[in-house]
Amino acid sequence: MTEDQFEKLAQLMQVSHDDLEQKMEEGFAHVDARFERIDARFERIDARFGQVDARFDKVDNELAHIRTELKDIRKRLDILEEKVDQQSGFAKEIDHILTRVTMIEKRLGITQPAS
Repeated sequence: MTEDQFEKLAQLMQVSHDDLEQKMEEGFAHVDARFERIDARFERIDARFGQVDARFDKVDNELAHIRTELKDIRKRLDILEEKVDQQSGFAKEIDHILTRVTMIEKRLGITQPAS
């Protein structure tokens, strides 16, 4: 191989290398741009989940308040029922109210300890 041929081969290799390097940079730029778009989508999804979490926290706090009130009502009705001691009018009303409280507790998933 002559020096001139060797020089042409080296130039060809350099051009090929430069061309390959440029194509790789363009490809990586394309991939980087896609990742940026995907990342932006994930950020939006993450923000929406934050909003949903905040809503669930609010609902959970409200349900905790309702559970507390229902427990208080149940205790007071139990005490009232004991004091009235099966007087027909009061006992029927109390049984009716206790039935409704029990239904509400079941819907809220509140379990009562066995008496």
